[in-house]
Amino acid sequence: MPAMKAAAIDDFKIKIKTEDPTAAIRVTPSAGAAPIDVVFEALEAGRHTSDSLKTAIATACSRPKFEHAPFVLRHPDGYIVPIAPETLICGGVREEALCTRLPTYVLEPIPNGGSGGAQPVDGSGGGNGLEWQQRPPHGAAVWLHAKKTAAGALGNTTQAHVLKPAPAVKLAAGTLADGEAALRAATVKLYNSGMQDVTQMLHTGPTVLEVGDADGGLVLSWPQMALLSVVRPVDGVADSLSAAELQTCRGSKGYFHMAVEVPGLPPLWLTPKAGSVGAAGLAKIVVKDERLSMLGPSGWKKIGFGPYADHSACAVAGTHVGPTGCRLCVQRKPANHGDEGCRACLESVVPNTPRLRAARKCGIAKV
Repeated sequence: MPAMKAAAIDDFKIKIKTEDPTAAIRVTPSAGAAPIDVVFEALEAGRHTSDSLKTAIATACSRPKFEHAPFVLRHPDGYIVPIAPETLICGGVREEALCTRLPTYVLEPIPNGGSGGAQPVDGSGGGNGLEWQQRPPHGAAVWLHAKKTAAGALGNTTQAHVLKPAPAVKLAAGTLADGEAALRAATVKLYNSGMQDVTQMLHTGPTVLEVGDADGGLVLSWPQMALLSVVRPVDGVADSLSAAELQTCRGSKGYFHMAVEVPGLPPLWLTPKAGSVGAAGLAKIVVKDERLSMLGPSGWKKIGFGPYADHSACAVAGTHVGPTGCRLCVQRKPANHGDEGCRACLESVVPNTPRLRAARKCGIAKV
């Protein structure tokens, strides 16, 4: 056993100085893989940089260069640990030794969308066989949060706020040796705008596994999936969305990201469309307070907005947002409306515009 010296505690971990020259951080390169010890060799200059640490981790995990396949390290407690000497090496100097009792970090690929050849985040163009069959509401398709009872079930008052059509993913036939077992072990992760794991704010409910069309692929869906919290801003993150971006009278501060993890495959990130790349290409899920459903004459339930809209077109397209970014959800026709159906207004609206001035041509004020 190497001799142990005094331990110092900071925001990230317990750092233990040791004389062991082979001390390393421990990283799990992918879901279900065995942990790998990454040794940071001493440099002539005596100091590592963020780039040298990324290179060492990528090499040890048999990954392409960081520039071509960026990644983050996630602590077991859910937060992302910066890849920097100050957080991974005591004092930033190799001679001060690495910690031998560090937690096992999880390596998560996060493509940067640059010219380095990053694969599509959602895997639809990456050849891994997993793709979205029905994307959850995102972008301009704003949703409402749901509540759970003490027993853990969704409350009757917000049962209508489950994501619909039911989110679903499809695994192509022959992708995995036992695709059915892999899909049954699938998990859905939710992240805030700062990429912190907030999966506790997601209710997935029971899953439904079916055989797809004639190609024999397997489809996994979540008919009772619902979001249990409204979005909130994250300090230090530019996460405000304008009213124009959401195609409503009010914008939002904060949003969620979502990913599906199937053992043996890279995470399937939710993106606005197949082939979107980079962290900037991740779909932004906006969830507002469920009280908006009963907010007088402009309540979402009354005007048929969000969860209460007609999502027939969304089911056909497999997404709530069309190629141009316009939502496909169709508001229910009010009793005093004409014969024409009414889609949500797609024109930009200045925030805090008086409701009457923000009315659609059909005469129904926007949400």
